[in-house]
Amino acid sequence: MGGERRHDTHAVEQNRFNVEVLVTFNLKDFPEGALKPFDIEAVHPDDFLLDQLDLYPAVVMTCLDEQVNRYAAIGGVVTAGSLLHVSSNQRGDTTTGA
Repeated sequence: MGGERRHDTHAVEQNRFNVEVLVTFNLKDFPEGALKPFDIEAVHPDDFLLDQLDLYPAVVMTCLDEQVNRYAAIGGVVTAGSLLHVSSNQRGDTTTGA
C-alpha cells in the first residue's frame, strides 16, 4: 500500500466498522498480506456480487430488477444481462495486479 494511498491504509488500519470484506476494483493496492493482520479480504465487485447471488439469490435478483426499472424510469433501455455485462467489463487488469 503505497504512500499515495495513505488514506486507504488508514481506513483499513482503523477498521472501525468491523469490516470483513473490502469491495474494490483496485485490488493491486490491497494485497492479501497487508490486509491479513486486520482480518479483511479485498474482493473484486464481480466476485462479491456472485457470492451474494449464491448466498441470497432472491435478494440479488430483486435488486437487479430494481436497477433495471430505475433505468427504464429515466428513459434508459437496459436489461439485467446488459447490467451484468457492464460490470464484467470493469474487471480490466486489476484482478491480476498487472
